[in-house]
Amino acid sequence: MAENIPVPAEVVRQMAIEASDEIRRHRDEGRPATARSIHESVSVALSKSRNKDGEFVSIDPSIVSELTAESASNPEIWQYTDAAEVFLEQYDIW
Repeated sequence: MAENIPVPAEVVRQMAIEASDEIRRHRDEGRPATARSIHESVSVALSKSRNKDGEFVSIDPSIVSELTAESASNPEIWQYTDAAEVFLEQYDIW
C-alpha cells in the first residue's frame, strides 16, 4: 500500500460523518470487526480533518478507500465520494 496521500479535508470529513452511520448497521448485522474498522477509520479521519477548512490532509489511502466505500451509498454526498475516487485513482490505489 502507498504511503499517505493528500485529500481535501472537507472530503475526508464528510465521508467520515456519513460512514459513521454505517457502524451501527454493521454491528447489528453481526459484523463487529467491520464496525470496529470503520470506527477506527472515522476517528482518524475526523481527527486529521479537524480545523482544516480549505486544506488538504495527509491520510492513509486504506482509510480513504474504506470511507469512500462505506459512504458511497448516499447520493447526497456523491461529490465527496467522487472526489475521493479521483485521488485514489491518481495515486494508483484503485
